[in-house]
Amino acid sequence: MSGAVATKASPLTNPMPVCAKCGEEFPQGRKALGYSTCQSCGEQVAKAELDKKFKQALPSHHKGGYTYVSPEQQRILLRETTSKVARESEYSVGRGRVTPKAITRKYRFSHWEWPVDKLGRRTKRAVFKEVTDDGES
Repeated sequence: MSGAVATKASPLTNPMPVCAKCGEEFPQGRKALGYSTCQSCGEQVAKAELDKKFKQALPSHHKGGYTYVSPEQQRILLRETTSKVARESEYSVGRGRVTPKAITRKYRFSHWEWPVDKLGRRTKRAVFKEVTDDGES
């Protein structure tokens, strides 16, 4: 045997990293890869992130697959849709919205007509005229 002596890494010189979530120790190799949690806590975090992203998946185009939409893209889409609604609508949007008064119209029977359709058949149809407030049509 040669004069080489096997040395163990002492806990004081090379401490095991500690999980940021549960406080358990985990391997140095995992720390070297950039993880700050143990494998079981990391799986829980990954599952929560996957569930969150699953809820943010939308079809990108007709007959297309679902695509992840990041929070930044969601804000952009929301800003575009709300601005379109605000531009096209004459009423406010949200809880303070005032519903427009329903317009009621009255009609009275005017006469019968028998128009000819594309196939040359005659069908009976009633014609109604709108009655205004002053009684004229």
